[in-house]
Amino acid sequence: MIILLSIFQTDTFISLDVLVAILISLALFAFMGWGVKSLIAEQRKRARMYEEMDDAENEPVPKTVGARVLAKRIDKRYLGRGRGFEYRFIVTFWTDHDDDVEYSVPQELYDRIAQDQTGTLVTLNDQFFDFGDGEPIL
Repeated sequence: MIILLSIFQTDTFISLDVLVAILISLALFAFMGWGVKSLIAEQRKRARMYEEMDDAENEPVPKTVGARVLAKRIDKRYLGRGRGFEYRFIVTFWTDHDDDVEYSVPQELYDRIAQDQTGTLVTLNDQFFDFGDGEPIL
């Protein structure tokens, strides 16, 4: 930078405006290069993820267990001014393994099941998937 400033003090043909334009252009090219590098890294990450998803060994296996509905409740959370509320439909199950587990379930299923109802609880990756007699949730 000192060399560039000394050039301007010796009445050269490059003006300060041109130098500023060159520096801005170099900064923009560097920023664009960083952006392209980030996009390429993201594409590679997605490609690896899709390869892992295609691998049959990584397929999630549903787990089933007999269960009874112990309790149902609705959690209501205020999202802020103008955004309203968020509702979570929570069901507590007592499983055949003598465990009580709690899951957030779709409203359609929440409305359809009753306390003390028994059925098959299906989980996928330790997340709720279905409850009942094998009928689809929706």
